[in-house]
Amino acid sequence: MSYAVKEIFLTLQGEGAHAGRAAVFCRFAGCNLWTGREQDRLEAVCKFCDTDFVGMDGTLGGRYANAEDLASAIAAQWEGPPEHCYTVLTGGEPLLQVDPALVDALHARGFTIAVETNGTVAAPPGLDWICVSPKADAPLKISRGSELKLVYPQAKARPERFAGLDFQHFFLQPINICTNFSGNCCQSNPNQNGTRNMVSLNSRLSCLTLLNSRQLLEFSVKLLNLTTQGTHILRPSCRILSQVVRHDPIRAAGRNLYPE
Repeated sequence: MSYAVKEIFLTLQGEGAHAGRAAVFCRFAGCNLWTGREQDRLEAVCKFCDTDFVGMDGTLGGRYANAEDLASAIAAQWEGPPEHCYTVLTGGEPLLQVDPALVDALHARGFTIAVETNGTVAAPPGLDWICVSPKADAPLKISRGSELKLVYPQAKARPERFAGLDFQHFFLQPINICTNFSGNCCQSNPNQNGTRNMVSLNSRLSCLTLLNSRQLLEFSVKLLNLTTQGTHILRPSCRILSQVVRHDPIRAAGRNLYPE
């Protein structure tokens, strides 16, 4: 099988439990919930996507003939210690194309493999980290994994709908910078054991101009101030980090680039 790839680049993971970790991102072209064309946005299942996944014209984008070729291209971008090789397969919807052959080829090169998916396509075996980001009322085919990241608010995707799924981490991510988190959502959705929730907030800053370090710190403090009774942990992370260090990720200061 061949693979349509939008871009491949070395960066830092900017969201979720692995925020700040060095990773080679491979963005696949295409998605099953939106064409990527603005004229189709209002009719799409996912109406708020801010990612360009159309075509194969990005950095190292193109049609890769087989899994070995694509895995080699991903491996060539890694600059860190070989024991920490980490790749994030994203999109668009990567699981439209990711298959066992690619998983095997990446594992053969020492990579830990993460995938960021909308959860509507079944995952091949062997993935090391599965992050599901549900969209509207699209039915999920993946009900267990590493983390569930819910862009909030979505009228057709209320948090309580996903509370019983089998994920290690649950995240709420503001749909834009102006989203008001009053804490009511966290308080009204205790976990199944009736104990305090583990809630994380990711900030979607990709629509903003680049923030300097002071602005980034101030924004993080604002997120921390949203902590309310019933919230066990608040882990603010900023997608903008990926953009800040995209061209020099390994020398980025102030973050742990590799897992302990």
